[in-house]
Amino acid sequence: MNPSQHVDPVIATEAVLVSRQVIAIGRVSDGLSGAGLADFTLALGCRDERGSGMLPVDLTVGAGGWFAAHLNCLALPGDFPQGTQFSLTADLAAYGHQPLRLQLQVPAASFQRVSWSLARHPDSSLTRLAGPPVQLEAPLLPLPVGLRGIVVYDHDPALPVPGADVEVQDAAPVTTDALGRFSIAQLPLAARVQVRVSDGTHAQTHHLVVDYGQPVNVATLSLTRSNVE
Repeated sequence: MNPSQHVDPVIATEAVLVSRQVIAIGRVSDGLSGAGLADFTLALGCRDERGSGMLPVDLTVGAGGWFAAHLNCLALPGDFPQGTQFSLTADLAAYGHQPLRLQLQVPAASFQRVSWSLARHPDSSLTRLAGPPVQLEAPLLPLPVGLRGIVVYDHDPALPVPGADVEVQDAAPVTTDALGRFSIAQLPLAARVQVRVSDGTHAQTHHLVVDYGQPVNVATLSLTRSNVE
């Protein structure tokens, strides 16, 4: 190696620590199943008495949706932060899920930069933020899905039930058309939903597992005229 290109290993290690200080740690999960999400985005914003802006961070994601957000504190303004009031905003997004915004009030003292000199290199110093990482827990709810289908008698596709009432909790009831078809624009957010069908004389309840990978779930609901499914 050319002597002019020599990099002191101590300085190189400290420079990495400065540029990748962990500012936030936490977990992103599915809000219904609790399973960790591996593919998501995180943007950190901040507001102090001067105004608002985005924090320069890099994201590392581990198993189970656990993550660490690394801050490049050298890219922050020299007077960051100002005053005593400081808030942190975390915007999270993942495919198939509703975006989530978390807002936290953080002591401004935790974001004050501190520096100290290196004993072996008195002309160099390390810079980092004073406080510990912020902890974030982010359960993301799936995007709502709809339900369409047909109501038939006795599991027989040749016997559609026209004019049947189809009811799902927390959704507006609908009535089947002349061919027994129905459509519900949005199901409640749940792993399973209860669907009640009635022709005015007979009624039956079905429990459906919601597939959030499909924007519209499809189901055939049977109405047993003996009321025994």
